[in-house]
Amino acid sequence: MIFRNLNWTKNGLNINGENLNHLRFADDLILFSEDARTLEIMLQQLSDESVKAGLTMNPTKTKIMTNSQQIAHNELIIVNSEQLEYVKEYIYLGQLISTDGSMNKEIERRITNT
Repeated sequence: MIFRNLNWTKNGLNINGENLNHLRFADDLILFSEDARTLEIMLQQLSDESVKAGLTMNPTKTKIMTNSQQIAHNELIIVNSEQLEYVKEYIYLGQLISTDGSMNKEIERRITNT
């Protein structure tokens, strides 16, 4: 219901002529954007639509990750007056994702946890 009210057709990453702007599973979500300003707008729109549905975004669990030098970590992203934190690694759906794209830390983490 929330995503039906968002018009993000021109947002996201162009992959084979189609824009990929988010991945979602249950209440876990990743947003994709070419720049920090568009991401901030998308996050605010998502937050606004979520509130209409009786849901709220948790700013302490909401993180920003970039693999681009064009998006500097000093570009503040603020949603509902809360500054979001940049991270170099994040666990999404049980998988460690890192900005360098390396799987070494994830492999070590899984070996350690067995």
